[in-house]
Amino acid sequence: MIKKIILLIILIFLFNKNIVISNNDIVKKPVAIVVKVRGETYIIRKKEKLKANIYMPLYIQDKIQTKSASTLELIFDNGVSFKIEENCDIEIKMITTTVMEGKKLSSVELEIDVDNGGLLVDAKTIDSEYKLTKMKVYTPTATAAIRGTVFYTLVKDDGRTDLAVFEGEVEGYVGKKEELDDLDIKTKIIKNQQTNITELTTVPPVVSLSSEMKEYRDTVVRKFVEEVQLYRKKIDTLKQKRQDWINKNKSDFEKDIEDKKKNFRKKYLNE
Repeated sequence: MIKKIILLIILIFLFNKNIVISNNDIVKKPVAIVVKVRGETYIIRKKEKLKANIYMPLYIQDKIQTKSASTLELIFDNGVSFKIEENCDIEIKMITTTVMEGKKLSSVELEIDVDNGGLLVDAKTIDSEYKLTKMKVYTPTATAAIRGTVFYTLVKDDGRTDLAVFEGEVEGYVGKKEELDDLDIKTKIIKNQQTNITELTTVPPVVSLSSEMKEYRDTVVRKFVEEVQLYRKKIDTLKQKRQDWINKNKSDFEKDIEDKKKNFRKKYLNE
């Protein structure tokens, strides 16, 4: 009797471990792909801190961290792309994809947290398959609402947020606002404009791009947009490389649990 109880406990333990595994990288559906890494960059997933590398899958609630002189570029399955600059911390907070009624397109909603550092966004999608209907970028002092825009946000050490727009337009709000309504004071920033938002800002001032931002637009932004166009054209190939990465990097822990389960079934259940 005691032996049977012990075996039952072992079986429960193994299947509980399997439940944990079913929530990890191998089973969860990835939403983005790392396409370029330079320097010291990390993916923080729950309590794990993983060194980022090319073709690595990214998931909802992943946090991405770059150190000094380090950058990471990623593309979402829908085509939206990020260049994460040095000393930056961001989180993929939420993404939903819904098939639009009567259309062959899927609508996309995306929310990102930027705690500090610079993030360059090309928010265009693969327009034959997706339409970005809502995107929000939150910082400690601001919220940016975006549709199909190329823009840059920089969170400085004191929490101040700079927003610069290179294509399209962005609506800027003071404070972190998950729900926007008609009472919220918004500031529209259009192509080749920028603004600055702090905790004390009431109405963000909008000005033309500074000489520094113009140079950034003509060098970094231009190159990134060109690269993203190539990423979108190769999205199926990139997804396959991501799947290859997943298959190759299954954790030793998962393999060990699977081996234990097989041995247990063979020894005690005659499977």
